Amino acid sequence: MRALQRTLSSYPYSHKHTNIPRCIYSSYMLQVKMSPCVLLTALLAIPFAVGWDVPSEREEAQMVCSGRDFRLPVYSTSRTVTFTPDPEGPRRALLDKTIVKDPRFEWTRDKMLVLREVTHEDQGLYSIKLSSGFTYEAVRLTVSACIKSHHRFYGQNFEHHIPENGSLLEFTPWGAPPEAMPVVLWNRTDPETSDAGRGRLLRAGKVWVAERVTQADQGNYTVRNDRGKVVSRSTLTVRGRSLNVTRFSKESLNLPLFLPVPHARLIFTPTRYPDESSLGPYDPKPPRGPVQLIREGHITDHDMRYRGLVSLGRNGTLNEVVIMRLSARHDGLYEIRDMDGNLVSSTWLQVIGLQPAQPSALELLQTPSGAWNTEKNDPQSQPLSYRLLSGHDGKFKSREPGSTQITS
Repeated sequence: MRALQRTLSSYPYSHKHTNIPRCIYSSYMLQVKMSPCVLLTALLAIPFAVGWDVPSEREEAQMVCSGRDFRLPVYSTSRTVTFTPDPEGPRRALLDKTIVKDPRFEWTRDKMLVLREVTHEDQGLYSIKLSSGFTYEAVRLTVSACIKSHHRFYGQNFEHHIPENGSLLEFTPWGAPPEAMPVVLWNRTDPETSDAGRGRLLRAGKVWVAERVTQADQGNYTVRNDRGKVVSRSTLTVRGRSLNVTRFSKESLNLPLFLPVPHARLIFTPTRYPDESSLGPYDPKPPRGPVQLIREGHITDHDMRYRGLVSLGRNGTLNEVVIMRLSARHDGLYEIRDMDGNLVSSTWLQVIGLQPAQPSALELLQTPSGAWNTEKNDPQSQPLSYRLLSGHDGKFKSREPGSTQITS
């Protein structure tokens, strides 16, 4: 534009040499000189005239899990907030100064615009505008499924939070074919379609609880709103308890059941097999492979290794299996399962030799001949203590150095 002005002003034929009236020529030159300002003003006014969003350098990316709250700081009572959904859709106003335009949003005292329990439909661009219409700040919101993983042991309870906008709780067990329909665990509008046998609502309908879960409860749990949109997703994994136990020979092994006795099964898988070369032609051979010691709460006597050694008892509030007089032939894996084959617990047992003999005996610790130092005030000149190995508790008892008195 300046180049054009210079060109016009330096044009060899001025108004003195033309027949153009002076007033027309002066008006023409004024328009030429003012055209840059007019053009700039026009360009700046176009976005506001047609309703475009002016890009903001302060655009922030934010991710919120589905079902959680989204908080947008506005910091002023004279600003407006608009929302453009992603994928592209019509822009709409959410806040005009202090007036909320969308009932799903809340305006707080600390000048915060809050959206409760977001869904995937809420992701997009949130623009904070000044009174002039200029975009002061923008937040691009992404809503993620954020699948929560829950882990429980067999027999524990599983609690699933129900959001306020949740209307349906579905369950898809692991291993189900893709075409299988999910199980409706709870339906706010039609309670008769709910599978009440798997759980129940507690805490004024805010929590769905499954009691004493098993591996059959493993899978995906999905909460949907009244429009069928996913509000939250979570997975549940149920495991049996795992123990590693070491015992001396002749000791006992106690196995907690964690389920009612009539539902219990105990399977033993040995890690070693007895030598059959010493068996006579008519002696029964011990079974190879897993052996069922308890079936539906009843002790079986099929394995001679356990005949008379297995009993059922109670320890406080838990039922338990007691195996007495252990020996090396009892090494192996003990699995407790329910009637459906779900694993309750697995215990690896290792039986080591007899405890060391513990008769009362004197044990004198001496140094080699000539090793005593007789210099005064030298602790090395003091004789070592005698120690008594008690036959009752197997503990060493010692006297102070220099003492020769031994008590039992």
